[in-house]
Amino acid sequence: MHISTRTLLLLSSICFTGCPEPTTFIPGGDSDDTDVDSDTDSDTDDDTDTDTKCSPDEDQDGYCPPEDCDDTSIFVNPAWDENPNNDIDDNCDGRIDEQFAGVLALEIDALKGPAIVHIDSLGKFKGAYGLSEPAAFQMASLDRDLESFVGWDGASQLWRFDKDGNVELIAEIPEDWEWLDEEGEEDPPPGVGADVGVHPDGYYLIAMGDRLAKFDESGAFSIVAQWDCVEADMSHEFCPVALSVDSVTGVTWLFGYFGGVGTWSAEEGVTVINPSNPEEPGPSYVQAHHESFDTSYAMATFVREDGQGNYGVFRWNNRDKEMRLQGEWPLDQLKNAYTPNAFSIESERGDFYFSANSATNGQGSWENQIWRMTADGSFTTQLYSTPNGENDKNAWYAGVVYYTQD
Repeated sequence: MHISTRTLLLLSSICFTGCPEPTTFIPGGDSDDTDVDSDTDSDTDDDTDTDTKCSPDEDQDGYCPPEDCDDTSIFVNPAWDENPNNDIDDNCDGRIDEQFAGVLALEIDALKGPAIVHIDSLGKFKGAYGLSEPAAFQMASLDRDLESFVGWDGASQLWRFDKDGNVELIAEIPEDWEWLDEEGEEDPPPGVGADVGVHPDGYYLIAMGDRLAKFDESGAFSIVAQWDCVEADMSHEFCPVALSVDSVTGVTWLFGYFGGVGTWSAEEGVTVINPSNPEEPGPSYVQAHHESFDTSYAMATFVREDGQGNYGVFRWNNRDKEMRLQGEWPLDQLKNAYTPNAFSIESERGDFYFSANSATNGQGSWENQIWRMTADGSFTTQLYSTPNGENDKNAWYAGVVYYTQD
């Protein structure tokens, strides 16, 4: 497979020709916006009630299909907590009987090789499992069976692994694949994202800047959508490398490297909700996750009001059709050269979990960490750190929330 150098850009260095500087974003959104739209209803207010005006609402619980996945029971809707023992999708998130059991991280150790590391919800180290195959993947998503995960290597290969370190190659881009435009001319994608989206219909999606790639369960590869990213005047209208998939509806949310938000579905194709603005570019989205209906989060680099760059988690506000800063990385950690490289959401409480590495502790050895941010973004703290000097020059490349049905 011939792919140009610009095709295989990783998120740590991904950029397009003529990259503009990010614009300033104020934590919490607009200065007069003190409310947080934390509900899951379909109304247009920042509140925590349910929308009782939808129709039909057969069980009168304030939610309508498809948001309500069982409109015959008032005990099943997005406002309920999941009961892990009743074989019912109580909270309508597309998963049955899930229970949070901790965080997994992919550890790349120069001496011992790659492994899966398990940290429980209290921050205790539960064990590390060497991978059964020498896989190399960056980000990971929970697969539909709740017991395995799918990781993408950022270039051509898709892997499946479990919490015990068992791993298998499930698909890859064919070596002789031709990257062509609509006129049949050679046209490799300008960037390859590290996110992998798990679609409820049984396939996986990768955002590539100007196109959306698909792997089905058989391993077949195809391009399901393509659009303009880099224009002739070198502007960037919509160049997503991060994506998230609604586990119930299958709607895929796309987040641009220069800002911009859009969606894709097999029925509607690509819809650009907010195009990138080359004059005032938004946050640079690098990874995304989806929770419930119209609730997506994305990790991005952005510029604070004081002019300092930082990492933050942004949340889609459906009322104003914009991304708002939910919480940001502690600035004192930036001074220590610790930065997040992946995040996940624990959907029972909505807390965020980050893996962080790529920094020296001043003693010639590296520490790898798991951090937790509260759902409202107001507080972030370290959950786990490797002991000083225990691991030499290793790195944690992926962090995923681990759910179990045990």
